[in-house]
Amino acid sequence: MAPPPAPFHILRAHQAPVSCVSFTRGNALLLAGDQEGYVSVSDLGTRRVVAYWKAHEGGVLNVEELDGQILSALMALPNLVDSELIDIYAMPSGKRLHSKINYEAAAGKTETGNTRSGLVMAVALRVIGDRLALVSGYEDGRLEVWACDVTSLDKLWDGKASADSARPWQRLWTGKAHNEAPVDPAFTRAFTVSADHLLCRVDLGTILSGEPATVKVESYSTKQIGNSSVAVSHDGKVVAVGGWDGRIRLFSAATFKPLGSLSFHRESVQALAFARADAKLLTQDDTIELGESDSDDDDDDGVPRDQWLASGGKDRRIALWGLKKF
Repeated sequence: MAPPPAPFHILRAHQAPVSCVSFTRGNALLLAGDQEGYVSVSDLGTRRVVAYWKAHEGGVLNVEELDGQILSALMALPNLVDSELIDIYAMPSGKRLHSKINYEAAAGKTETGNTRSGLVMAVALRVIGDRLALVSGYEDGRLEVWACDVTSLDKLWDGKASADSARPWQRLWTGKAHNEAPVDPAFTRAFTVSADHLLCRVDLGTILSGEPATVKVESYSTKQIGNSSVAVSHDGKVVAVGGWDGRIRLFSAATFKPLGSLSFHRESVQALAFARADAKLLTQDDTIELGESDSDDDDDDGVPRDQWLASGGKDRRIALWGLKKF
């Protein structure tokens, strides 16, 4: 059997475990954050780090590019006082539009009769038609799907202060999965991993179409105890799972069929990101010359940029991989 492919480039800008990675539009740049609050920007044309700065006092949870043509955006994040609850903010103003949107569920009882105890670990927010949909993953392994009319954002709302009044946010579905919950680009499926060996999948399309009662959590054994990151390819066909053992395992998003594994990191793989679908061929004018490359291998074997995968590890390294078409 042929050995797993090696990464074609290694970035070594960070001095702390890497916590998040993200490709920008056109896959021109790679953004990364670490557990000590530093953010790096790497030019993928020259394969060099072009910016590196202390952005936060605490660890960076996520880093994304905001399209320069977008005048405003929405962001969901845990409430600053009670991290079991979720707030919705308008960007770039930073104005909080809706506060504690899941207060009723957080303060009440679960289906088993136990009071919820678990911080918000992951959120995904998307505008779908005339509704705003949100998927939230919690420390206790619970996964929830919420939705509200976009027009409700015109009025400020606090879920705790308005607990007895009409609620714009409705919980459409809840189930036991895991706390790391990315969704595919079409917002049709959510995948979760955790400290156990399971890769779980939830059908968001059916939930949002009005048939949540028929949705069950589907699970597959990855054969690896301890998984710390998961990502879905831009076409929704491939799921990558990062393990505590430093390996990345690839699966079919539709069938869970194993597609292969990647090995480089010496410690846990804490961040994964597939390249975007809007890749373009960059010219020399699109890149920035700064410093010398620290890579031992710059051969990407001609793999198109939209087939790249980035992984960040506890070992402080970021690896770039060229994947074949599955």
